[in-house]
Amino acid sequence: MLTGNLILTAVTTASCFFLLVPFCMGQSDEALNEYLEMAKVVETQQKATNELHTIDITDLGADEIHERKRRAAALTGCPTFTEAYKNKAARLKDRSISPWKFVTNYDSRRPFGKRYILDSVCLCEGCIDPISGVEVRSGLKSVGMDLPRAVRLYNATTNSYELSYITLHFGCHCVIQNNNNPQ
Repeated sequence: MLTGNLILTAVTTASCFFLLVPFCMGQSDEALNEYLEMAKVVETQQKATNELHTIDITDLGADEIHERKRRAAALTGCPTFTEAYKNKAARLKDRSISPWKFVTNYDSRRPFGKRYILDSVCLCEGCIDPISGVEVRSGLKSVGMDLPRAVRLYNATTNSYELSYITLHFGCHCVIQNNNNPQ
């Protein structure tokens, strides 16, 4: 259930309603709630934590941000679903056939108190076969579940903050790869 007093919660709810209707039901609600729980901690502390990898996106373009997120995911790697792994995987992000990990998104151009924002990266390029427990890349792809968010970024030229929009991810899901659109 999506409730709360955080502005992030309201933005998230609106995003689901308008952009992610098919993905905001059932287990995606659980993924979103896990995201909101961690986001509250990150945005309250406003510092890098030992638990989360921090990605500095200051002055980077979309391709560079994507590459940094890909490298952060490679540090953990795509898990193999062994019996031991399945038994210890309590959170949805660890039980999904498209597992992910949370990272901290840092931008020094954001106002103090909003420089660290929670994001997530997919751990697999493909998806985990639930029978064999290993990653399958042929025809399947792990993609992030989009969470558009408005942020203020400092512009040194005008010496003021300007409204900008970024796309964060609150989790990942498995999709059939479209040969016409490789994204």
